[in-house]
Amino acid sequence: MAGPDVTLLVCTRGRATLPAALDSVARLDVPPDARVEAVVVDNGAGAAAAHAVAALRERAPSMAVRLLDEPRRGVAHARRRGIAAAAGELIAFVDDDCVLEPDWLRQVVEFAADHPRAGVVGSRNELRWEREPSPLALAYGESFARQDWGPTPFRLAPDDPRCPCGAGLVLRREAVLDSGWLARGSLRGRHPRRAGAGEDTEVALMVRAAGWEVWYAPALRVRHLVTAERTSVRHMLWLHHGFGRAEIYLRLLARGLPLDRRNRRLGVRWALGELASVLRRFPRGFVRHRDERPTWLIRLAWAVGCLNGAAALLVRGRVD
Repeated sequence: MAGPDVTLLVCTRGRATLPAALDSVARLDVPPDARVEAVVVDNGAGAAAAHAVAALRERAPSMAVRLLDEPRRGVAHARRRGIAAAAGELIAFVDDDCVLEPDWLRQVVEFAADHPRAGVVGSRNELRWEREPSPLALAYGESFARQDWGPTPFRLAPDDPRCPCGAGLVLRREAVLDSGWLARGSLRGRHPRRAGAGEDTEVALMVRAAGWEVWYAPALRVRHLVTAERTSVRHMLWLHHGFGRAEIYLRLLARGLPLDRRNRRLGVRWALGELASVLRRFPRGFVRHRDERPTWLIRLAWAVGCLNGAAALLVRGRVD
């Protein structure tokens, strides 16, 4: 018997939103001729993952469901563990704070069939806030995986600075293997001890460099759940510092530049330029405009993260 067409990969560290995410998996409209499996990777969730998986098996008895363990903390470690074990031709990142629309799977299968060179496909993501968000949180919606690039699907050009985010991201297994990301990807993503980021952009850039296409498909609709504590200024500073840490490495990767000593020094110069740009405008923005202070702190956290990541890249040859 042939393997599944789609692997729904759910990596979790035990967030309270996990049951809602798996409930949406159970409610998916599965096309009659599609073979689907769900692979849940426990990245520190413990009993919470086991209980949620048991509930999924009960709700969706016809779906093959597996629970794997990845002790190394970091979402990229969990995703690599899941991809290595996945049997599907298509592998979908269903974060443990994502709720899929019922027709999402059908749209994935149809889009992939119509676009055989699509190695990466991004969904259209709407944010669902646990409580009414502040104007600051709304302004930084893309930092919480909001993704709405319009109603029309399109292929991202090689020089397009955007990359689809990991929430609801669909990968073609062959493209991931061609890219070498499982062996050569260096970012480990967010984890409890460090605000990592960028592993989803890393895999998309490596897939594109391997000759595959990157697409945005708005018919793939995802609701991304944002808990109240993630909208605090403190969390947003932590979050954007993580974005900054990955920024310089991802710029080099996007330009196809090797990580030799010369280009790593170039990365440090970029990072110093970003920090200098923020600091030049910081007195006017932060001191004179009280209502803009959180925004300037976020910009500063990002710029410091850029320098931190560039220094790590220069010294160690990698960010994480």
